[in-house]
Amino acid sequence: MVITGHQLNADRTAIEVIALVLGSTREGVTCTAASTNGAQTVNGSSTAVFDGRGLSCGMIRVPLPAGATGEWSTRVAVPIGTSTVRSAVVTDRL
Repeated sequence: MVITGHQLNADRTAIEVIALVLGSTREGVTCTAASTNGAQTVNGSSTAVFDGRGLSCGMIRVPLPAGATGEWSTRVAVPIGTSTVRSAVVTDRL
């Protein structure tokens, strides 16, 4: 599982994450991105599709709480079979 891109959206109200699970062909699973700042956690999700290389999560939009500031850490998780594959953490600063 790799995050291939991440950024704050133009109006800085959401984190946009793109992720890929190489080598898996099981479409229809849910990709979930969780972004945390201290005790606050917000989530976004998308449905994975096979893109010829593996499962593409496409762009996952994680809406931020109103007035969010500081450093947000994001990780994507995808259930594959009986386990969950997780990405490394990426960070965005507001």
